[in-house]
Amino acid sequence: MRTIGRYEMQDMLGYRGYLVVYRGYDPQLERTVALKLLSTQFPADDDLRAKIRREVELIAGLEHPNVVQVYDYGEHNKQPYVVMPFLDAGTLTLRLQSNGPLTLREIAPIFDELAAAIDSAHQHGLIHGQLNPNNILFDTQNKTYVSDFGISTIATAFAGDTQANYDWARYISPEQAQGLLSHNEVIITSRSDIYSLGIILFEMLTGKTPYSGNSALELAEAHLNDPLPQLADFAPQLPREYQYLFDRVLAKDPMKRYPTAARLAQHIRETAAGRWYLSQLAELVEDLPPKAAPPPPVRTGTVDMPFNMHLTRPTVTEEDILSAMMPEPQTTLPAGTPVGRYVISHLVGQGGMAAVYLARDPDVDRGVAIKMLPPNLLQRPRFRDLFHHEARLIARLRHPHIVSVFDFGEHENQPYLVMQYLPGGTLVERLAYGALTLQAITPILTNLARAVDEAHQQGIIHRDIKPANILFNAEHEAFLSDFGIAVLSAAADDKSHFAGGTPRYMSPEQAQAVLNNKPAAVTNQSDIYSLGVVLFHMLTGQVPYIADNKPIPMMQAHINEPIPSLRRYTPTLPGAWQEIINRALAKEPAARYQTAAELANDVRELSSGRWYLRQLMG
Repeated sequence: MRTIGRYEMQDMLGYRGYLVVYRGYDPQLERTVALKLLSTQFPADDDLRAKIRREVELIAGLEHPNVVQVYDYGEHNKQPYVVMPFLDAGTLTLRLQSNGPLTLREIAPIFDELAAAIDSAHQHGLIHGQLNPNNILFDTQNKTYVSDFGISTIATAFAGDTQANYDWARYISPEQAQGLLSHNEVIITSRSDIYSLGIILFEMLTGKTPYSGNSALELAEAHLNDPLPQLADFAPQLPREYQYLFDRVLAKDPMKRYPTAARLAQHIRETAAGRWYLSQLAELVEDLPPKAAPPPPVRTGTVDMPFNMHLTRPTVTEEDILSAMMPEPQTTLPAGTPVGRYVISHLVGQGGMAAVYLARDPDVDRGVAIKMLPPNLLQRPRFRDLFHHEARLIARLRHPHIVSVFDFGEHENQPYLVMQYLPGGTLVERLAYGALTLQAITPILTNLARAVDEAHQQGIIHRDIKPANILFNAEHEAFLSDFGIAVLSAAADDKSHFAGGTPRYMSPEQAQAVLNNKPAAVTNQSDIYSLGVVLFHMLTGQVPYIADNKPIPMMQAHINEPIPSLRRYTPTLPGAWQEIINRALAKEPAARYQTAAELANDVRELSSGRWYLRQLMG
């Protein structure tokens, strides 16, 4: 079997411009990947390889859930390649070929995700320059992704390739067309990508691109000089109000186009809902001044530490629990220490199962998080295998809101995971300000619910959902991290003896198992309970059971104490919020929400006011 780097090539999926795309297999992380290799028809010199590497470094820094991630980068016989997730639901090109044109209502959610990805890239100074349906991909959850940032660098180097230029020219902006016709380099802006999105939108609605020609040069002439396309000439059945979208997005003058992809997506949503006129109103922007950073929260106990217990004694004491929760001392790796190909920057945090470092990946010039197993656990040989199992487990959990695994290795006989670094901190820091606004809570819970349900569909229970395991990227989107306890539980000889969890956020059944040292009947609803505790914390600034910050009384409270009133902490909250909390924190698992999506949907409905309409109609 042919290999490129450590990757086994399974199928050649075809050509994408100047790239050969393979479906491959990563034997180290046991997952399917996509590998894009610069075709040998276009030999790369030192200058081009350096340019491509710089582009890949920029793309690797785009930690956005709708941008296809970079797992790895390398060179094979001096031809650059990039390793990315394999998205098995195909491209927009294939979707249009299979299903034909889409309705604007079907298009709106796709463009919401496209816009988020494109605007994030623009904010990081990256212009795509090659947007077309072939680099818009979908996963099996129908999530939309943008790929192939940086191809414009290759296109510039091989401008003489006729077919690649023709395919590209169907979607180029007038300013790019001017450069193609004049053979001069032009400066493109973010609004060049907006124009390309407009061409894609036109094709999604009609099944055709608006400009035609027999060559790339003829297409360029059309983009530059032909009048704006009239939708009625291609699809007379479509409402005439749709034309307003194209009058703006396909304007020849870049300054007359939408300033951002988000504005275009908003206009699409409004038009699809019959409210096209709203786009003429001024956009209201909430711009709250940043608050001063709060002092680090003072921890008076150890109730925020996770633990697993498998004791031989029939009863559990406070000393047992504290011993199980406290991590063993670990020598900190100094800055500059090489760990594999990565360079340590500093220690970010340390828990009961691992130390986490911020490090640099010099191959793609991005920050990564390295999670290292503490030395004391190496005295138990099975933990090395369990740690590797964690890498494979999370690698299998490919989801936009689950922290990604990039690599795995060992440093001086100490296993480590290389994971996505999210610079936005954890929910712990945000809760240090107190309760969050409903506008902030809704998207956090929505993203977490999607991540939790994906894990449950894969047969994985997290067992330790809490603010410290909820991280944010630079765009303030929430991600779920640290499936370590779930891995230990799944791989143990008798998984039911490993209850896991953290006392503040632990379900009653986990608490009962720990206190009685008996098998834990942990189900998906155990995670729903913990998610409900996190919701309570976000709504009030407090956890529901404080119990003097002592772990045993706190666990007993989860089992026996009634669900606290939200209004005790936040008197202004509508009473309907208590209904949601009562269901999420029900003592009996069967009485809780059956999926995290159900919980998140109720939160969205109540935040938007639709909850009350549903009650009236129900």
